[in-house]
Amino acid sequence: MQMLRARNQLAHDHDGSFAAEKFLDIIKIYYPLFEKLKEKAKGYYRPETLL
Repeated sequence: MQMLRARNQLAHDHDGSFAAEKFLDIIKIYYPLFEKLKEKAKGYYRPETLL
């Protein structure tokens, strides 16, 4: 939910000051979480079921 709130605020950040603040959050918090999700999702992926 924090990521969605930040994204919504970034849409209204016209001078880039909020984006500069949130850049570190993206790198240190959100990116590792997406990598973790990607690894977990690999366990559910079966290419043979897509055919």
